[in-house]
Amino acid sequence: RERWTWVGKRSDLEVTVRFGIQESGEVVGLKIVQSSGDPSYDDSVFRAIRRASPLPPPPESYRKDFMDVELTFRPKDLGG
Repeated sequence: RERWTWVGKRSDLEVTVRFGIQESGEVVGLKIVQSSGDPSYDDSVFRAIRRASPLPPPPESYRKDFMDVELTFRPKDLGG
């Protein structure tokens, strides 16, 4: 959340993205699965994920689980 900013007014948007996290924590293969329909909102999510990379490396026992991650982002997730 601390790397994600968006100044839009709509609170009903959501975008779903998919990406992988390598052993090093590097985010790879970032793509939109379901667009919000608002390019500025979608871009804000992409920028936040890129800024957060590299992430803390996944624990060795869970690395397979982090090879393909799908997340949905909503403005209310910002807590504001």
